[in-house]
Amino acid sequence: MASSTTTAADAVLRYPGGKNGAGVYQTIISAIPRHHTYVEPFAGSAAIARRIAPADTTILIERDPAMVATLQTALPAATVIAGDAVPVLMNLASGDGLDGWFFYLDPPYLHSTRKDLSLYKFELDDAAHLHLVASVLPALSAAGARWALSGYRSAMYDEAAASSGWHRLDFTAMTRRGPATESLWTNYEPSTIVPHDLRYIGGSFRERERIKRKASRWVAKILAMPDLERQFILASLAGADGGIPSPAEAMQA
Repeated sequence: MASSTTTAADAVLRYPGGKNGAGVYQTIISAIPRHHTYVEPFAGSAAIARRIAPADTTILIERDPAMVATLQTALPAATVIAGDAVPVLMNLASGDGLDGWFFYLDPPYLHSTRKDLSLYKFELDDAAHLHLVASVLPALSAAGARWALSGYRSAMYDEAAASSGWHRLDFTAMTRRGPATESLWTNYEPSTIVPHDLRYIGGSFRERERIKRKASRWVAKILAMPDLERQFILASLAGADGGIPSPAEAMQA
């Protein structure tokens, strides 16, 4: 994000359950496909929205008035909606279609999966979670949206995933009580997507640093090439990535 938002964003970094931890936001962002509209219901500190490459449109939904005011300051380019996320999501899903929309949902986790039940001013009870997985998420999928949902595994979520064909990505996150296994459920296969933001790919800090060093070496080599050779290499890479015939293929045709 722009440096002008850094100070304001720092004010919300300690929000309970926020995905600010090292290795957490990187894993989630790397599993998010390309999109033109990003929606983060249950925004809290909007940890993912603050770190992912901006979409054309960003929408945040938050019930806590204090957090709404903070988010409006921290992310001035985003549309911040004050209120309950569920009716907003159902209204969006009833529209003209949500192709190119991505929703990252990080609701207060099911009480049965948590030890601390006093974290949030606004909670979701079991009935609200059931409505979310049985009605809201299917409606978003039917409207063409892609979504990812964070949580801890539970019978309710496992059953919903089994009946709906969700995919699940498990990873370890550090919490106030020590390491815990987080799950990210999606209505797409994360391993097959082109990430919206490639900066965080890699399964660990060491792997991400290795990829960055490799990229730096390759960029340096390409920049050091003679101009026409560099143009040929870049055009060949663009053709291989986009399905357009590369110069080499065109010469052989």
